[in-house]
Amino acid sequence: MIEIVGTALNQWDTGRVVLITGVEAEYAHFANKGDSKAVIMGVVDIEAKIPDYLLQTGKPLCVYAVKDGVTVESRTFSVRNRERPENYVYEDDQRNYIYELITDAEQAIEAAREAANNANPSATEANAAAEKANKAAASASEAAKNANDAATKAAHTAKNLMVIGEAEGANISLDDAAEQYLVGLRIFGKSTQDGTPKPDAPVDLVSVGDSGSITVNVNGDNDAQNMTIATPNGLPGIPVTSGGNYTDANGKQWFCDEIDFDKGVYLQRCMKLTANQLVPFHYYELENCARVGCNLTLKSVNYANGLSTHLPLISNYTMDTPHFYSADGALWIFAPISELTERSKEGAIAWANRLGIEFVYALEIPIETPLSSEELAAYASLHTTRGNTTVSNDAGAWMELEYVMDAKKYIDRLAASGGASAPARLASVSLLASKWTGSNNLYSQVVSIDGITENSQVNLTPSVEQLAVFYQKDITFVTENDNGVLTVYVIGQKPQNDYTIQASIVEVVE
Repeated sequence: MIEIVGTALNQWDTGRVVLITGVEAEYAHFANKGDSKAVIMGVVDIEAKIPDYLLQTGKPLCVYAVKDGVTVESRTFSVRNRERPENYVYEDDQRNYIYELITDAEQAIEAAREAANNANPSATEANAAAEKANKAAASASEAAKNANDAATKAAHTAKNLMVIGEAEGANISLDDAAEQYLVGLRIFGKSTQDGTPKPDAPVDLVSVGDSGSITVNVNGDNDAQNMTIATPNGLPGIPVTSGGNYTDANGKQWFCDEIDFDKGVYLQRCMKLTANQLVPFHYYELENCARVGCNLTLKSVNYANGLSTHLPLISNYTMDTPHFYSADGALWIFAPISELTERSKEGAIAWANRLGIEFVYALEIPIETPLSSEELAAYASLHTTRGNTTVSNDAGAWMELEYVMDAKKYIDRLAASGGASAPARLASVSLLASKWTGSNNLYSQVVSIDGITENSQVNLTPSVEQLAVFYQKDITFVTENDNGVLTVYVIGQKPQNDYTIQASIVEVVE
């Protein structure tokens, strides 16, 4: 198991450490999510230092425990965003690690020379000391080379062996997940009404998380974890015809608050107001209604959708019926004049207060709030189970999930579908060791497959056993179709063996 020492990670933290328990590890590889290279740090007892500069970006931190060149454990931690401290100073840990080895070697050489000068030892003893020091220096250089090689291999591992799947819904069932921690989770809000509100017939607003919390359950075979997220104001959401931040199973779009565990933030997109918070600046009487303009401290999306307990949403400045809408920095209320005890802007607000009217409108600029360290820690403990895993919540909230897929199932499905909706055909591609040309870890060879056209999409689908071999040998294959000429590129070491790999071919027409 890989764990963070202390509280959850924050952007600009320094001196942070991970603990690696339950497995044997010589090194810890660190990278920000999406990086092409990883930083190598030694594991002392069960501790490894997190390179300070990897906590500068605020991106999730990927950690791999490695033994004899093989990743034995991995985990991704969220990094909570915050402002850069004024006195921020960091250390380049990987460089320091190598420099320490070199410094030790140089000190050993200097000690040998000093011993020769001060103690006047025999020539044999002096030569032995010098040889020992030179070996230490050589070991330092080799350590630097191994660090770079291991970083490259770690990046290839993440690219080749960790296939990220996506799923969405209020109740998500997975049959293709690996035994891994979640990669990403977003939870979306919404608010609903059972009918059209009127001043004399209000309709309650019901929002996701109104109970004060949402519990997310992750259930697998013989396994169960859950986490509870505080939602003191619920997660309101407004139905919209376009511009929403999620679409539900019925095709309806919503502009709503959301919780994003990948970014480690609560994103507020909607603002809830009660009548006693309204500050009027305008009053004008139509024939039946008084039009009242109220200042909004936080601007609304212009003429956006909204909700109210007592008034229907109608984006119209002159309609003479009770309604409301928001636009830019104002909320407009149309109150029935016959119901006002005082015909003024103050009287209109007193009427709204008397009814207890509530409003929800769309914010022009969303507000981001970091999630608590407890919530992030609870999220970091959730993981899928190989086989069947269900992710659900007790509020009926829509979720978007990113998870690590089972490599074999992914390959089998890719081979069956060709990676597209069109029917795919299968073929075998022979890659001969003698045919590779190129240099600098980028080699290629042209291959021939019957029936290839300029519209053919060719995907190599190695078996799980082949993937394991390619990982060990630091090999990544990529295909390119240039007007019907198929070229296979290898990134990494030049293959020394012949390989026959299955490929799926599908015709893609723009």
